[in-house]
Amino acid sequence: MGNQMVSSAGMLFLYLAGEVTDGSVTCIYKTDSYSHPLDFYEQVSELREEVSDEAVLEFFCVLGVPEKVDAIEAFVEGSMKERTLEIWKEQKMGEMEEKTVKNHAIPDWVEAEFERLIQEYIFQEDKMLFPRKCRMEMEGYDMYCLWGGMDSEEDGHLWLEETAAMWTEAEKPFLFGKQMMIQTFELSDLTGRKVIGAIHGFAEEGWYLLIEGGMKLYLNREIPYLRELIGVRDIGLFTVSEIDRITSNPVYAYGRAYQPQELCEEWHKAFLFTAALAEQVWEEASFVPVYERFLAFLEENISEVWEAKALLEKKMYWSVMIGHIDEIRGYLKGEEEVAVSKDFLLLLNSRYAYLPYLYELMNSMGIKMEEVVANCGLQVFSPEKLRQIIKLGENGDSFQKGVQWEAAAEYFISHIKGLKVSGRRINVGVQEIDLSIVNTSLDSNLWEMGAYLLTECKNWADKVGIQVIRGLSYSSNMKGNKTTLLFAANGVTRDGKREILRAAVNQQFILCFTKQELLKVKSGEECYELLIDKWRELKACAEREMMV
Repeated sequence: MGNQMVSSAGMLFLYLAGEVTDGSVTCIYKTDSYSHPLDFYEQVSELREEVSDEAVLEFFCVLGVPEKVDAIEAFVEGSMKERTLEIWKEQKMGEMEEKTVKNHAIPDWVEAEFERLIQEYIFQEDKMLFPRKCRMEMEGYDMYCLWGGMDSEEDGHLWLEETAAMWTEAEKPFLFGKQMMIQTFELSDLTGRKVIGAIHGFAEEGWYLLIEGGMKLYLNREIPYLRELIGVRDIGLFTVSEIDRITSNPVYAYGRAYQPQELCEEWHKAFLFTAALAEQVWEEASFVPVYERFLAFLEENISEVWEAKALLEKKMYWSVMIGHIDEIRGYLKGEEEVAVSKDFLLLLNSRYAYLPYLYELMNSMGIKMEEVVANCGLQVFSPEKLRQIIKLGENGDSFQKGVQWEAAAEYFISHIKGLKVSGRRINVGVQEIDLSIVNTSLDSNLWEMGAYLLTECKNWADKVGIQVIRGLSYSSNMKGNKTTLLFAANGVTRDGKREILRAAVNQQFILCFTKQELLKVKSGEECYELLIDKWRELKACAEREMMV
């Protein structure tokens, strides 16, 4: 079939490890490419090391539409054959097999990470495991599993069925269009949203919780949430979210319904976010080829497509889409925005798994997204320059001191690869926030903090107290962001620290940086490490607090 790239978009890569007690699987450990889309290899490696003493079963699985699973299976098994022949030094047969391998599909980065994990698992330094496989046909999708035994008669498949059943019961995987969905991934969209109330819908619907953003969370369904919105059918009026959905649905201009609509909407919002990050002036001539390539990507990898009647002129639809991009750019700079922006940011906080595919798509169309990720071409970090900026903030009146301390914070942030200062002096409700930061990275550690971060700077002689912390929590809730950076020159009071912990328990994270900490930083790498350490420390404290 010749060389061709098969995208892993819509597929799920899964690692399962289990314990066996008295002839039965009693506990499983798991991680997947939706939970960790940007560092799946590292997460599996860490988990394997962590459970090595407890787990006696290890399975590597791929779930997706049969055609894609075929390609992954052929690639993985072909590379294993090649590695085996290399070890046996059978050069002549190796050359013959190499031709076979080269005819298989070329992997993308997730598939390559998955294959690398299997190689390291099968071809261990002290022993080589005998590779075993199992292919299961589910409802619309296939599940390909591989594990290693000591011989060809190894009975791991008996444990596989039990382990997979435990995972399936917890995650309830299903094919949504052409994309695999699991419960953890779907429900992660609700993080940070408030419960508005409980409503009894139509007879077939039963009770559901109305969630902030107009989302329905059903109480009597096996799959409780599929981003279904309350709307005209429920209340007799079109909601803002419904109108937003209608104006960004390609069916009206292209006469092609991308199903499921909810999934198409998720990908469209991620696409618009990616387009807003690009240093590109979007006009019809530049936008249309990129957007239509995106629609082709959806049809190839994500959505089923039905023919329908077009109702709008394409020019009108394109202008609306470009307008959406301009709006996103505006509120990523901190401008006042419409109500749907909070839903937009909350969605992006959990759907960053889509971004690598969209960055790749943009780059293939000549839109240089790598420049966005590569720290926007900033110069090398200079600790002397940062100290000089901080020192200037020790003189002058309170306004001058504040401006210099903001400059120090901006210098620190701008040297963290993937974070971009997009706005200054932002009004959020009744409060002004000093810096607005957009996350342009493909770094999983940074993406845990969300798509958008606010920054507050307090160059005070005293410590920052509880009132400031409560104000930041309010602003975060208004804007819909998950993380706020607080640059408090002389730290935070004891009451303020307690309030930060309380906010973290409610999934609003306020990370505090002091003057002394900034003075110790010597490189851009240390800026990144300080930020990540602060994040992990606060997250761990919040988790301990919830356990208590």
